[in-house]
Amino acid sequence: MIILDLGCGKAKAAGSIGADLYPLSGVDLIFDLAHPPYPFAADSVDVVHLRHVLEHMEDPVEVLSEVWRITKPGATVNIRVPHYTGPFAWRDPTHKRCFSSKSPLSPDLQSVWRLGAIDSGSASYVQ
Repeated sequence: MIILDLGCGKAKAAGSIGADLYPLSGVDLIFDLAHPPYPFAADSVDVVHLRHVLEHMEDPVEVLSEVWRITKPGATVNIRVPHYTGPFAWRDPTHKRCFSSKSPLSPDLQSVWRLGAIDSGSASYVQ
């Protein structure tokens, strides 16, 4: 099983391959998520974690499209983003956007992803 933690920083998910822009402790692969393609074959990843990443991206739909390309059918994509009403949503000057439970995280959420679970600020999707 291939588990990928995109934008992991120093907090890589246990058992995952950590990818980040910076060579931090725990990072296994260094590349820019804003410039696909990612160094994974199509339909090759079982689980993707995107924790506090999409709010930093100029084009989160492009990131999610690439995640869709690399994930296997039935893969799980765990997304955590700041809610626009949260106390830390706009404190970070590198945040380009914030999200709500109604934010579309793909061009056509209903046909591309099946929502697996959602709580305040995080969602799991199954391809």
